[in-house]
Amino acid sequence: LMAATEGFSEAQYVVGYEYWNGASRGTKRDFVEAEMWLNKARAGGYEPAQEEYAEMLRAAAFSPKDRAAEMLESLAVTGNVDAQYFLGLWFRASVTPPDFTQALRWFRRAAEGGHPDGA
Repeated sequence: LMAATEGFSEAQYVVGYEYWNGASRGTKRDFVEAEMWLNKARAGGYEPAQEEYAEMLRAAAFSPKDRAAEMLESLAVTGNVDAQYFLGLWFRASVTPPDFTQALRWFRRAAEGGHPDGA
């Protein structure tokens, strides 16, 4: 955490990853903190952070209901257009039966925020 705070991109990635998954050392899962640290690592040019961040959002869109809802909604309400888009996918494809009203709501918010696939 000290190295991440000092701006080391690899450390920021590790801290973000730990918050995203909940660490074995007792770190409480916090998706907003995870996003913040992963975005710092991405901004610092740390390539694995770019790939892992996108993969985590994709995985959330097709994961069991409680985890996807918790993860994606906590990020989507903060204005994260990627999470909004994937939440739209989740409501369209992963909920039984699909909730097209909610899917459209999140796709629209993603599009308004500039997500290229939101529209």
